Amino acid sequence: MILSLRLKIVKLFFASFFVLHSVFSLAYAENVKFADVPESSSVSLNGFLYFVEKDQRGFYLLGTIHAGISNRQKIGLNIINAAKKSSGIYVEVIMDDSAIDLVDLNSKRKAGGKKLVNLIGEKYYNLLKKNLVSEMEIFSEDEYESLQPWYLVNAVPIPNSENLNLELGTEEQLIVLAKENNITVNELEGATFQANIFNKMTEDQQVRYFRDYVNLVEQGVIRQRGIDLFEAWANSDISLAEKSLGDFSRRNNFYSNFYVGKVVNLRNVGFLKKIEKISSGKSGILFAVGVDHLVGESGLLKMLKDKKYKITKVN
Repeated sequence: MILSLRLKIVKLFFASFFVLHSVFSLAYAENVKFADVPESSSVSLNGFLYFVEKDQRGFYLLGTIHAGISNRQKIGLNIINAAKKSSGIYVEVIMDDSAIDLVDLNSKRKAGGKKLVNLIGEKYYNLLKKNLVSEMEIFSEDEYESLQPWYLVNAVPIPNSENLNLELGTEEQLIVLAKENNITVNELEGATFQANIFNKMTEDQQVRYFRDYVNLVEQGVIRQRGIDLFEAWANSDISLAEKSLGDFSRRNNFYSNFYVGKVVNLRNVGFLKKIEKISSGKSGILFAVGVDHLVGESGLLKMLKDKKYKITKVN
């Protein structure tokens, strides 16, 4: 039970690269629904899939939802067929026991620093301690006290939201599909690389990161962003995904600036280099990255277009 719950916490961390991690709260673990996103059997489940080609070589590029809700986030036949035809799949990180260990290791603060309550404030200190230590027993009290503020953002509950079904995340579905069809799955980054993005923040920056996030939660911004992104995926609406990221970047606080600048744009440059290098030796690879990495002036679709790649949406 404890291992399963800790796996959920680590999944929240990886979902944080999509600013979706806290659309749900561990406090609502019994339910798998999201009231503001209606079910509809008539909605096409195509997501954000593209075929990218240049110099007679091509690859698939998929914008993913790192955490999923209900049947609307299941991968569609276009994605399933592309994965089955692919010569391999690359995802940002493969979630396994070693990834959990690496994130746990990177989540710890150095001994002798400020007390955790002084970093995140008494209200959320008590709330998260109740959830993570007393009720769910994910962490011991000493483990909880040692956690960094950036990591604890992943467990901040969102008012009026229900728990997401993390198993429906796009990457999770692709990995299951790959195992069933003997398709190789590799990592583009890995757990240590991703955790180090946050570990480079100073303690003061982490405090601003945590408090700005809490403010966005209390204003309803994070919850609405989740709704918009799920709706964009369900309707294959890349323009809505682009608008969501643009609106979020204009919040212009430490949290949104760090997310857009470091978690999205800076990593896009690295993704482009890796995708070009890997795809130069073999055609038909499927690359899966969070949809925020596709959109905007610094997104992969724009950068690939600027480099004279032909991009075709796969419906």
